[in-house]
Amino acid sequence: MKRFQIYLEDSQVKKLETLSERLSVSKADIIREGIDLVVIQKSAEIKDPLLNLIGICDKREGPKDSALRHDKYLYGKKSRK
Repeated sequence: MKRFQIYLEDSQVKKLETLSERLSVSKADIIREGIDLVVIQKSAEIKDPLLNLIGICDKREGPKDSALRHDKYLYGKKSRK
């Protein structure tokens, strides 16, 4: 574990101290848990366009021979034999 120093607003310090006392856990534990929660939340908000491809082929639409004749469907050309 690495040491990290941060600045907090007075109101944040009061909330942190109150929560620490009520839960009987250290302020550091609360901060670590809070960081984990924010990282999870923000990571879920980040949209990766590649993730939109997941499941796109499950719809069973389109040509049945796309693996064999992909050049025709991609470029409009006849495939070489």
